[in-house]
Amino acid sequence: MLLALLLLGMASSTYRQVQARRERMQAVLLLQKNALFMEAFQRQHGSYKQTPVSWPLLPYPVSPESGPVRYRIQFGAEARNTDEGYYVLRAVGSEPHGGGEVISLTQRGLLKYCVRDGGNEHCELLS
Repeated sequence: MLLALLLLGMASSTYRQVQARRERMQAVLLLQKNALFMEAFQRQHGSYKQTPVSWPLLPYPVSPESGPVRYRIQFGAEARNTDEGYYVLRAVGSEPHGGGEVISLTQRGLLKYCVRDGGNEHCELLS
């Protein structure tokens, strides 16, 4: 009986890990779709910015596209504080699922996953 409970607990933990990874990859896909939008916007308007102090509206502001929101997708900084020709998109984990998670994608394609643990932040490059 104890062995069965132990195995069930391990299987449940593994399932949660696989589910979390799938949700992260879904957010990465939507970050990449938003990046394609930004490239098209830049080609059409000559700038990544809507105005010197504002960004265009992103076509994919949340992940997943339907159902409970797991990540909110936004710009990493205000347009007025960002150099011309540069942007960072961020998928910020929403509570209670992963409020300490941030996936960042730069206009050069650098993809980074960070998790806040107490006062520390642990990051790894995904690309």
